[in-house]
Amino acid sequence: MIGYLQGEILDLYPKSILVKTGGLGYIVYVTEHTLTGLIIGAEITLKTHLVVKEDALDLYGFTS
Repeated sequence: MIGYLQGEILDLYPKSILVKTGGLGYIVYVTEHTLTGLIIGAEITLKTHLVVKEDALDLYGFTS
């Protein structure tokens, strides 16, 4: 289970971000509110929740 991520924002997408941490890149789904004000290259810390589905593993991130 991934419960926490801290790393550099590599890319921003309409509903998610790409976070580089420990040599890996994680696509993390975030709310529009969380996306507001984020910039590529900035450091971010997220509490996360991993949703396991039959056909996907979706990681959701929260700043608080």
